[in-house]
Amino acid sequence: RRMANLLTVAVASGAVYQARSFYAPSKDEYLAESAPLAESRRLMARLFHEADLASIRSEVLEVLTYGASIALTRGSTYPEGVVAGRPIGLHFSNSRQWLYPDSPWLWKCIRKDLPQRVPVFIVGHAAYSTLLFFQLSGLTLLTTFKQYVRDPALAQEAAVGLSLTDVRTPASEERFRHFFDEVLPARLTAWNDETETWLRRGFALAGDDISSDTRTRTAMAVIQAGRMANVALADRCLREYVAPSPPRILARRASAPHDI
Repeated sequence: RRMANLLTVAVASGAVYQARSFYAPSKDEYLAESAPLAESRRLMARLFHEADLASIRSEVLEVLTYGASIALTRGSTYPEGVVAGRPIGLHFSNSRQWLYPDSPWLWKCIRKDLPQRVPVFIVGHAAYSTLLFFQLSGLTLLTTFKQYVRDPALAQEAAVGLSLTDVRTPASEERFRHFFDEVLPARLTAWNDETETWLRRGFALAGDDISSDTRTRTAMAVIQAGRMANVALADRCLREYVAPSPPRILARRASAPHDI
C-alpha cells in the first residue's frame, strides 16, 4: 500500500512511466523492454493460475500440517477441525497478494465460520496493520512468506525472470509444526467469546453486502471495540489502518520530495 501510494505520486509527476501494471523510467525504455515484459506477463499469469488451483492448496496444507497433531477433515469448501476443544475453519490463501484488514476474502471467511467455528488463516503475506488487527481481535494468522507451485521449474523461472525469491514448491518446516501444536492451541484457549460480537458487528445486518464501505466500517468497529481490552494496541492498529506510516528512510527525506 505504501509503495502503491509512492508510485501513484511518481506517475502523476511524470517521474515514472506506467503501462498496465509495469513501471519504467520512460515510455521509450518501456518499449525497448517489450520482449522481457511479455515474458514477465506470461510468468505472472502462470503464478496467478497456480494460486487458484484447489489441488495445489490441498497439497500445500497437507505438507504444512505434516508431523503436527492437528487432525483436519475436509469441509464443504475448506478444511475443518477441533483444536483446544474449539471447532475451527482453516482458510488458506496461496496468493502473493498482501492481506489487509478490509480484505473481501478475510470477511467472507469470518462470516462463513462464525458462530459455528473460529476462523484460522494461513496466508503468504500480511500487512503490519493486519498483524495488529489479528492481535487485537484474537484471531490467529500464520504467514508462510511464500507462494507455492507444483513445478520446481516454474519456481526457478520466477526467480530468474521475475526476481522472486518467495516462489517455492511445498516443503515442511519446523515452524509450521510449532504453529499447529503450540501457538494455535494457546490462541484458541484464550479466545474471548465476546470477540465474536466484535467481529459480527458492522456486517451482521448487511446480508450479502461485503462492499468496501461495509468492510471498512466493520474493521473500524472491531478496532474500536478492541479498545476495551487494549487501548494502546487499538490506537496503534487504528493509526496504521487509517494512515500507514511511510518507510523510515522516506520519512527522514520528506523535506525533499523530488528525491523520492
